[in-house]
Amino acid sequence: MKSKNNAGVPTIQGPIISECFLEEQEETLIYTISSKIKIKFIDMLVKNLYDQVYAFNLEVNGSLMAIFHDRRNN
Repeated sequence: MKSKNNAGVPTIQGPIISECFLEEQEETLIYTISSKIKIKFIDMLVKNLYDQVYAFNLEVNGSLMAIFHDRRNN
């Protein structure tokens, strides 16, 4: 990574264990829905997302992404 702070040390040293990498990307707007649902209702959540995308006349130019959190232990 070329970005350095005042001390001349790279901001992110790079991958240590994995083979991941960083790349520069254009700024992208993301439309999200956050809901607490049972996993068996995920189809309805996806339908709701696409209904809203259509209602707001948004253009989809990427993949659908889902993130699941289990907060029972908190």
